[in-house]
Amino acid sequence: MSEKPNRIVQLDLLRAVAILLVLGRHFVVPAKQAGALEGFATVWERFGWTGVDLFFVLSGFLIGGLLYEELRTTSQLNLGRFLIRRGFKIWPSYYVFLAFLLIGSFWLDPLFPGEHGTFTEKLASLGPHLVHLQNYRGPVWLHTWSLAVEEHFYLAFPLLLVVLARLRSTPRPPSALQVGLLTALAVVGCTSLRLHGDAKVPMNMIQSLVPTHLRIDGLLFGTTLAYVYHLKPTWFAVLKKFKWPLLILGIAAIGPMMVLPIETNPFVCTWGFSLLYLGYGCVIVAVMSVSPDSNALRFVSRLLVIRVLLVIGVSSYSIYLWHWHLARLPVLRFAARHPLTRHPELNWLTYTIAYVAVATLVGYTTGRLIEVPALRLRDRLFPRISKRRARSTKAAAAENAAV
Repeated sequence: MSEKPNRIVQLDLLRAVAILLVLGRHFVVPAKQAGALEGFATVWERFGWTGVDLFFVLSGFLIGGLLYEELRTTSQLNLGRFLIRRGFKIWPSYYVFLAFLLIGSFWLDPLFPGEHGTFTEKLASLGPHLVHLQNYRGPVWLHTWSLAVEEHFYLAFPLLLVVLARLRSTPRPPSALQVGLLTALAVVGCTSLRLHGDAKVPMNMIQSLVPTHLRIDGLLFGTTLAYVYHLKPTWFAVLKKFKWPLLILGIAAIGPMMVLPIETNPFVCTWGFSLLYLGYGCVIVAVMSVSPDSNALRFVSRLLVIRVLLVIGVSSYSIYLWHWHLARLPVLRFAARHPLTRHPELNWLTYTIAYVAVATLVGYTTGRLIEVPALRLRDRLFPRISKRRARSTKAAAAENAAV
């Protein structure tokens, strides 16, 4: 979240789509109790987990663009500065969240199944989360595994760019060949590991879904899209001509996950992950092909529903942190067990809207209280690339999009 101007509307809308998908994975009222809406609710619930994969491709696209533009406009990459700025963005909200759950576990046991014990024991169980290893040591709180994957990416990718830059005679972005080879290695490596992994049915989440070495190819694919968008404008101009076919192709690629359950279908945890980042990548290219100055985009961004979605998109990180436990709040669980009417579809719709509204309100509020002040302090202590050094408007856009 940031109060800086010139945010990229299309990307904030995609953030909103991603977090709304994730929210659907953790309904307060199960889809089977949705009455006439059961079909829609079931697809949303089954497909919702893919919002994380959309976040992965978005993160790769945003962070890749930020780093490539810094290399291009300043002829250097300050790894320490990048990591500190990322830390100010991610860590304050994250560690406040962990502290709240640790303290709250003594009074709100329904939120923490299986996490009984002394303060010391509970603090020890937090150890992997404190150092972002929960996706290997077993996530205490299920949804935080994806944050660990992204933290590993934030460290590994810029470090790799620094190494590549030092191998060249002059500091500049890597060549298209180097980027292509890097992405190809990630794709082949991760896909091979997934195919040769222990694909059990029902799915073992720790082994099949959450390890970084099985999921980082989606983030690397996002950085490749960023390379084309920022550094190869003529290539991207060609892709823009096919934005509608790419959008259709992207939807077709992610479509199978609407009908294939991740818990019981090994295809989803192997080739399915590949289809997701390819599909969501096509969607990102399609939406980024729309000019930010277009009359259509300006008109759409004024609509009330789009404004609400933009708020959700800007607050998506904070919403993601809190949503799973909000769905488990005793008051929401109690309400869900007591129907408002005799119509199950109306009950499901009412409680789902209430859940999304509460999650959005909590995410927006915690973002304003924690994330925004942290970003202001970050920009004061470690400012953005100066206008004097940033010779491209895309550098500013990349900074604004990635905050």
